[in-house]
Amino acid sequence: MMDQNITTIITTAFTVIGTLSGALGGVFLTNRHTTKLERLKIEEERNKRNNPIIEETYSSVNQVKNYYRKVSSDLFQMSLSGNDLSYNLLEKNQEILLLLERVNTLIHLYLPSLVTQMEKLNFSANSIHLPLLLHHLSLRQKLDTTRTSSDLEKAQEDFRTASNSLLSALEKMVR
Repeated sequence: MMDQNITTIITTAFTVIGTLSGALGGVFLTNRHTTKLERLKIEEERNKRNNPIIEETYSSVNQVKNYYRKVSSDLFQMSLSGNDLSYNLLEKNQEILLLLERVNTLIHLYLPSLVTQMEKLNFSANSIHLPLLLHHLSLRQKLDTTRTSSDLEKAQEDFRTASNSLLSALEKMVR
């Protein structure tokens, strides 16, 4: 009789312990799953909020990139034809600097992980203005443009590298 009572008590204890551990394990797994879902939901909401900002930043960087490409092409045409530019280079540079300032603001406020790439872009953009102006002046005054041309090409390559780096980082944020 005693052996049967002890067996019943042990069996009941194992049953209770098994039930409690199963319930606690279920609660733990459910909480873990819920936490993961919440993190995903928060990240998705952040991405939805940042997507328009990323698109504006991407578009603005492309505008700046296209501007420098157009000015380079125009300067090359100017060197061939001898005709001056049809627009004021200083005014256009000011517009581009304002556009870059907008990109800089957006990145610092909403995309702080890209600040390093933006600083490189700012540096290269600031470095390209003087060679652009010097090359333009050399062409207008019909001076030797060998040095200004090589300085401009190096500045353009630095800008191209920095802008492509920022654009690819923005693309990764959207995916």
